[in-house]
Amino acid sequence: MRVVISPEHPSATRQNKGRQSVVVQWQDGRSRVALPAQQHQWDAINALDVSDDGRWVLLLCTNEHRAFTGSVGLVRRIVVVDTATRRPFTVFELDEWGRVGELLLMGTYAKGLLGVCQFASTG
Repeated sequence: MRVVISPEHPSATRQNKGRQSVVVQWQDGRSRVALPAQQHQWDAINALDVSDDGRWVLLLCTNEHRAFTGSVGLVRRIVVVDTATRRPFTVFELDEWGRVGELLLMGTYAKGLLGVCQFASTG
């Protein structure tokens, strides 16, 4: 099983930001769209892991942030997607050094944690 991000490299221009889709593919040819491009607002997505049954996908999602001073930074979040419902749960926001800066859960607290616990228990 693998996670395919399409297109692999999003558009680099601010005027034409193409969004990426996330698809889970099995060796037997089955596939499931985990997160359609039109369902999120992230500038770039990288796949980190997928659960053994393909139900949960772990992603690193990035957005460009432009401050009022004109400086540009990146907002990076670790997101768990429930592939059956296509619902993303933002779990961690990373600070500028890649460390967990804040625990965030969108949606139901238990569902977000359940996805993270499944990844933690498989390693």
